[in-house]
Amino acid sequence: MEFYEKELESIDKLIDDLTETANIDGKISKEEQQILDKIMIELGDYRALIFDVIDDGKVTKDELAQMQKFKSKIYEYVHDIAMHDGVLSKEEEGLLHKVKQFVDNTP
Repeated sequence: MEFYEKELESIDKLIDDLTETANIDGKISKEEQQILDKIMIELGDYRALIFDVIDDGKVTKDELAQMQKFKSKIYEYVHDIAMHDGVLSKEEEGLLHKVKQFVDNTP
């Protein structure tokens, strides 16, 4: 269960890192805000699943699959939004990098 407790901390860190990265130039664009909003929704659902796992004291294969699906969905959505205009800004590239690090961290 230690991994999942650390995963909750990773979610908080990811949110902070993403917000900081999106605001590097002193403003958050509409596209960057869309990315952040969607990630917050997905991370909220992911966090709820982790709390269920911690409360149960065990993780099932289905829950593991669901967790990976949440992570993949977050990355795919961020990538699609970032590439929507065909240009990957420095901030968007930073957002993608942070999300990729989060997604690659698995039990």
